[in-house]
Parts: sequence; structure tokens; C-alpha cells
Amino acid sequence: MNISTSWLVLLLMVTLMTTLTWVGLRFFCPSEGPSPRSQTARRIRWRMPRYRWPQLRGVFRLSMVLAPLQSRQVLWLAVALLLVGFTVTLTLTFSSYIDPPAITGEDMGPTDSVGVILREEILVPPQALPPSMFIGTECFDLEHADRDWSKLDAGFRNTVLQLFAKMEARGYRMALLEGVRSAERQELLANKGPSVTHARGGQSKHQYGLAADIAPVRDDRLMISERDPWAASAYKALGEESEKMGLIWGGKWAIHDLGHVEHAAKISSLTKQAAS
Repeated sequence: MNISTSWLVLLLMVTLMTTLTWVGLRFFCPSEGPSPRSQTARRIRWRMPRYRWPQLRGVFRLSMVLAPLQSRQVLWLAVALLLVGFTVTLTLTFSSYIDPPAITGEDMGPTDSVGVILREEILVPPQALPPSMFIGTECFDLEHADRDWSKLDAGFRNTVLQLFAKMEARGYRMALLEGVRSAERQELLANKGPSVTHARGGQSKHQYGLAADIAPVRDDRLMISERDPWAASAYKALGEESEKMGLIWGGKWAIHDLGHVEHAAKISSLTKQAAS
């Protein structure tokens, strides 16, 4: 059904309902006090034709109900019943042609979890890698990093999982190295110098569940260093896909962090929300 037809049906329905309201007021709420019009109507009484009882056995009860009514009131009652029947028939006829608008989360506000439920398919995190794969890597204290997907912001988590799926389609299997990071651990890493991180405690989006460190996996081995040509191509693809999805990629920072992706929210707004 096109837009013009929908408006026509809506206008017709409003007209019918307005008419029904008017009929109801005229029929059930008569004006008080005598008037020339009411006095004229009072003289016209609705009467049953004088048939004998055996001929009208089936309509006796109906005549008992309608007998006290005036002929004008009976007319209004008949009009109201016809309008109700026509309204119901019209509604049932056109209901199958009207498609309700699709429900989206675009206007639901900034709550990411609501947006995920309404707009996107909830993705399942990949199976956790064995802890032994995170021991002895080039990343400082990686074996003690938090890799619990459920601690990440719901919307950001789903975006990262979509990023994983896009990378998988390009031939690169990805793994989560670290998700949520405490302020104490952030301070510990910052004390190791700018080669590890320049953000102090509370200054990283890791503390708010809006950042993730990830790396490609090949032959059941984490390829953290970009010195390997295959890993370099994987990180290049990661930068392309993450920026297409509106994420910030650490590979464009002054100190390259090729495996870092984060939400585009400003850290200043996050710290203000945490303080309030």
C-alpha cells in the first residue's frame, strides 16, 4: 500500500470514528429540557404493526426492547451499527496491506547494549586459546592480561566480533590478547616506558571496556610482531577493516600499536562519566 492510500484510509477511519462519536452523543446523551425539536419528535412514536401474537412470536422480545424508543432514536441506532460494521470490515480488509515500520535502535539513545539487541545479531566470542600461547611473548606480562569478553562494553564487544568475522573472511584468524584492564595494571604498564604505553591509569579506554588488543594467529601461534610479512599484511587488513567500522586503529598513532582497536568515544567524556 502506498503512502497516499494509507492517508486516505486513515482519513476515512477518523471520519467514521468521529461520526460514531457524534451518533453516540445524540443517542445516549440527549439534551435536557424540552425544545421544539424534541417536542415534535416526542409525538412521533415507534409502534409495531398490529399483528396477532402467533405471527410475531420470534420478534416479541425485540419489540419489547425497541418499543420505548422514538423512531429517530431507532434510526440513529441503526446508523451506528452500520458504521461499526463498516469500520470493522474496512479494518480487516486493509490490515494485510499495511506493513508496520521495522523496529530499529537508531533512536534509542546512547545505550550500546540496547542498540546491539535491536540492530545487530548478537555474536558469540571464539573459543578461548590455551594459556600457554600467551607465555613468553614480546608483550609484557601478557599471561596475566584479562581476556574475558563479557567484561567489554556490549556494543563494542559485538563490533570487535564483527571485525573478527571480516578478518576471518580475508584469511586471517584473530585472537584477543587483552580486553578490560584495571587502572593498577595500566599504571604498571605505563611505568615500563612509552614503548609499552603512554597512558596512565584511567587514561586508557581499556579501563572502560572500549578497547581491545588483538593479534593474528597462524599455525596455532600468535603472530604479534609485524616483522613477519604475513603478520604485516594481517595488520594492514586489520587497519582497513577497523576504520571501515568506525573504530580507531592504533597503527596510525605516533607510537604504532598495530593490534590495538578502540571505540571512537573521547576519553575526556568517559572520565567525566566515571567521575559523576
